[in-house]
Amino acid sequence: AGAAGATLADGAKPVVAGYVIDDNLSIPPVACTAIAATLWLLT
Repeated sequence: AGAAGATLADGAKPVVAGYVIDDNLSIPPVACTAIAATLWLLT
């Protein structure tokens, strides 16, 4: 689940107010959220 989230975040280019945000800033939170959501669904 974390790898899928990281792959998704790596493929997307986040843009805030016209500025492209480094994808390394978005990969850990997206991967962590995917892992947490998976664990929440399984428990």
